[in-house]
Amino acid sequence: MKNNARALLFNMVRIPATLCFVTMLVLIMMSIILRKFPVIHYAGWDEVVELCFAWMIYLTIGLAVLDATIFRASGLVDVVTGKLRVIVRIISELFVFLFGLIMFYSGITFAFGVEQYSGLLWIPRWVFWSTIPVAGFMILIFALYRIYIIIINGSDNEVDKDLSEKYKDNI
Repeated sequence: MKNNARALLFNMVRIPATLCFVTMLVLIMMSIILRKFPVIHYAGWDEVVELCFAWMIYLTIGLAVLDATIFRASGLVDVVTGKLRVIVRIISELFVFLFGLIMFYSGITFAFGVEQYSGLLWIPRWVFWSTIPVAGFMILIFALYRIYIIIINGSDNEVDKDLSEKYKDNI
């Protein structure tokens, strides 16, 4: 059950981030080729690349929180042992949760507080900036998931395992 839930969360973020990366890569390559061989007009592709880049970066921030490769207080966790280690790990995850809450709230006020449009394609800027509250929400969910795993297992060993090794059959 835990393996499937974690793999589902991982794939829900990994697949859109990968699609953003591939789209961005294709558009950049097309821009380079079309500058040398101008066959079609490619104005506005830079804005789509910017959009894909923003979504890819903020989606992968959520993956880094889920995989514990970002926001780790490992120095303090390595010093303590036993139940104190679990408590320190939960406190660390609560700080991650607080960061996600701040990012979610400030992202909403930032993304939807100003009405601007991109220069050429007139894409509303909130489409670009809405990645911030989405990433904040993902950090909230993933931090809660990690706290749940720590509490259920009574230790943090399950949380700190390498995701690519442990769940390679589910991903």
